[in-house]
Parts: sequence; structure tokens; C-alpha cells
Amino acid sequence: MSASRPTSSSLRRRRRFPGWPSQSRCALPVLAPWPLLDGPFTKPLWQWRPVDPAYIASCIHAARLAVDAIGNGLGNEAINLFESLGGSLDSRLELARAFSTLALRADAESLGICSEPAAGMAQFGGADDAPTRINRWKPLGLWSLGLEQGVPNRKDGGCHGAKRQLLGTLFGSLPNRWVVAKKLPAFAQLGVLRIGNRLIGVIPAEATTTAGSRMRALMLAAAHQPGSAADTALILGLANGYVGYVTTSEEYAAQYYEGGLPIYGPGEAAMFGRALAGLTAALSTGDVLPPGSSPTLKLDPGAPRAILRPERAAAPAPAGSTESGARVTPCTPTTGSAPCRTGP
Repeated sequence: MSASRPTSSSLRRRRRFPGWPSQSRCALPVLAPWPLLDGPFTKPLWQWRPVDPAYIASCIHAARLAVDAIGNGLGNEAINLFESLGGSLDSRLELARAFSTLALRADAESLGICSEPAAGMAQFGGADDAPTRINRWKPLGLWSLGLEQGVPNRKDGGCHGAKRQLLGTLFGSLPNRWVVAKKLPAFAQLGVLRIGNRLIGVIPAEATTTAGSRMRALMLAAAHQPGSAADTALILGLANGYVGYVTTSEEYAAQYYEGGLPIYGPGEAAMFGRALAGLTAALSTGDVLPPGSSPTLKLDPGAPRAILRPERAAAPAPAGSTESGARVTPCTPTTGSAPCRTGP
């Protein structure tokens, strides 16, 4: 029986918001074909074939409209959900929590993962719905470097098994060991929260559908103790850091995009599952939030930063005029005078 591949990207494709138009999926520049010999009638080596600027402007505009539609849709759904709860809301909420930090390199053997992290070539080719510029690229069109999905390593890859390591076809594990491994995360902060009857497993990673389902099952199994009120579990990813995608060992063996990302090998998902189950069994007791005593959260979002260039707006009206063009008299209040009026 062939293993299915219910990964996070395939889940996104099945549940894509209807307001997300296809014209907002901007195409990328592509690498022009490599000729064996460069000449007057062939494209130069390493030439990128650019995308039409007008197309990119139209695509970004469609994406902006889609983001507005998606935001409004999610906001309305959240409001409707809250209002549907009605009288079922209770001001008394029982809380429990447990936290842990895993030393991924120092305790790799006991955690069941590889002691040296490694980047996989499959990730550089990109996902099905978002390929990179070098997807399926081969030097001179002849030698495969693994820059594509679904091409596992058939040789003995050691602890990393099916993963094709960065430039491993040419140089073995040396590029990863000398350049990449030292820059990859060495710790993972995990947590389990219980809010009423709901368990929340917090991981610094993005789990595929099946990997997350197995983690939830282990958490619920650990919570089934006398007096436990937990009957639902979910996984909260991308929290307290990021160590990459987490896939099942079966997904890892297939080496599609997500399978090429677990940097500590095929045992990562099982490690996170065991750790979350252990934290669930060690949850604190007696944490009760008194009615109306929830403290104010103080957040620092950091300095504002432009992600996309703003769309060109109409020229501003001259100083001292209204949008209709009528002149207005500047007002500078002085001590003892009446305040400036902002309306008629």
C-alpha cells in the first residue's frame, strides 16, 4: 500500500479561501535553458527570463484586494462564532500549563533524532504551489542535484536516511557540516496548555496534517487520567522559534518539499509527540482564573516596516486647501484665545 501524503500545503490547496483569486498567484522569473555551447543565436548562460512588469503590478494589486477580502471574511466569522456562544460562556476558567526546552544536539540520542542538523535539497526546489527559480535545475541539463520533489536519497544517508543533503551529490556531508549545521537551531521550546477542556500543544515548527494528528492523539492519551477534564487537543505551531516543518517518517521518506525540511531527521515528529505527551501528563493543577481578573497584555510589535511598496495614490492637495480645492485660513491658537475650529 502506498503511503498518502496529506501535507500542510495540500491541505491549504483543499481549503483555500474562495476570495483568493488565481491571478494573485504571481509567477516567478525562470532560468533560461542552459545551452551546451554559447553562441550568437543562443541565450547567455545564467540568464533569468524576467516576468512582465505590468503583469507583476496587476498581480500585486489582485493580491491586495484578496488580502482585504480574506481579512474581512475571517473577522466576520470570528464575530459570528463569538456571538453564537451566547449564554454558554463562563467567567470561571480552569487553567493548567507545563513547559520544557529540548537540547536537540546535546540530547539527540535520547530524543531519537540526528545529532547534526542538515538542510535537504528538496526544500530549495519549493513546494507544488510555490516552486523556486531553481526548481528541477541541473548543471548543463545533465546532473541531478536533487532540486526537486519526490527524489529521495537511494544511498546510505546515515541518520538522515532519504534526505539529500545540501550539495551532497557533489561534496557529501561537508557543505552541510562546514557551512549550514552551525547556523541551524539547537534548542526547541515546547509547552502544553489546558484551557477548560481543551489542550493546546505549542511547538516551534509547522507540522503536516498527519504529524499533527498523531501528536494530538498522544496528548489526549496522556490526559486520560482520573479527574482530567480534557477531551480536545490541537497543535499551535510557529511558536517560540522555528525549526522547520515536521513530518511523519513516511512523509520524510518520500522527500517532497515538506519532507526535505525536518533538519534533525525522520524522528522529529515522534520526538515532539513524546515530549508533548510527557508535558500533558505533568500539567499543573489548581490554576483558576478569577472572574474579571484577566491582566492586560503589553505587546511590543516593533517598528513599522513596509513589506510591499504602497500603490501610487493621487497627488495630495496643496497646503491650506481642502479636497474640493477651496482655500482655508490657517489657524494658530494663542494663549487666551478660542480653540481652532475643525468644522463649519
